[in-house]
Amino acid sequence: RAYLLSGPWSAVLEAAGVTDPWLRNWFDFLAFAFSGLPSDGTVAAAMVYMLAELHADGARMDYPLGGSGAVVEALVRGLRKHGGELRLRSAVEQILVDEADGRCTGVRLVGGRVVHARRAVISNAPVWQTAALLPPAARAAVRATGSAPLDASTPPTPSFVHLHLGIRSDGLSEQALSSIHHIVVPEWEKLTQPQSAAFVSVPSLLDPSLAPEGRAVIHAYLPATEPYEVWEGLTRGSAEYERLKAERAAPLYAAIERFIPDVRARV
Repeated sequence: RAYLLSGPWSAVLEAAGVTDPWLRNWFDFLAFAFSGLPSDGTVAAAMVYMLAELHADGARMDYPLGGSGAVVEALVRGLRKHGGELRLRSAVEQILVDEADGRCTGVRLVGGRVVHARRAVISNAPVWQTAALLPPAARAAVRATGSAPLDASTPPTPSFVHLHLGIRSDGLSEQALSSIHHIVVPEWEKLTQPQSAAFVSVPSLLDPSLAPEGRAVIHAYLPATEPYEVWEGLTRGSAEYERLKAERAAPLYAAIERFIPDVRARV
């Protein structure tokens, strides 16, 4: 049944006869945590890979020592180890495409310099910016293959809401100290709705260098469920912006208060 790997994760669950409501909700959550979409919108192959990694012997869901910067440094080391070169401040002006076979052959940087690709060009830019860098004929060719269009019609995902706190860590409960990760899902049926599921981590429990002695850092966020429309047009720093920021962060404080009830007083 390898054909199932290219379809949605929900099709794999159905083929496997998974009907237990709690398990289906749990798999929906895992898919949502991985891709921002529930089981029926997440590619099965990606889920299989993620679950295999998550349940491998000795696997743990931790936090990188040194914070997110340590991840970037590790990627740079890997790139250079395999002969790659990292170029900063090198804006791409155009992705070059061979008109004969439609293959990407490299990129032209702002200023005219061309960087040639031996195999392919990988873009991690948003789909709209990537499309704008392609020649118009190449954009049309992508649509002709049956894949999603690389143009402005691609709908954006909702936004994230992040909350970063520094708190006093004296007298924290055993529950607060038992794990660096806490996930709150108020109602399974509202998993992907705005102001619902919240992810919280206290990375300084694992890496004390992230906070001074007697302090802890907390990162909480709402994962790709926040409608940008409620923020559009607001001016940062304005009274209306600050009011909305406090209002939309309320579910994050509520999630943290489940294991640190006095978090606001500790900030």
